[in-house]
Amino acid sequence: MPKQPRKTTGAKRNSIHNGSHVARALHEIKKQSASEVESMDKAKKESLSAIANMSEMSESFQKNYKKIAAWYIDTVENLAKEGLTLREKSMVWAKDTPLAAVIEAQNSMAQQLVENSLSFARTIFQIDKEEEKLKRAVEA
Repeated sequence: MPKQPRKTTGAKRNSIHNGSHVARALHEIKKQSASEVESMDKAKKESLSAIANMSEMSESFQKNYKKIAAWYIDTVENLAKEGLTLREKSMVWAKDTPLAAVIEAQNSMAQQLVENSLSFARTIFQIDKEEEKLKRAVEA
């Protein structure tokens, strides 16, 4: 009969031993979970910081987009007008030829296209040409 208590004692010993393994495993899982939560919190804070920076950049862009658009439209206008002037000067030779009427019509249509395009661009960005010129004159 002494053998039976040993089995029980061995079973108790095994359950205690297994219990300590389970406790250690649970402790390790808790530590790992805590570090994962900390890293997730850190990533969350970094993401929020990046979003705040993007928001500030977007706000800055929104403040200046009209100035940028006006500058771009004025630059394109000057380039287009210079191009049209250059085209007219290069077609002087055709004044006394039968092509003169065709070339004049092309020049007129090109000029109208440029004016309409610039007007459309100013309308989209809600930029008034005279208003912008007055602002620039005051700033200078």
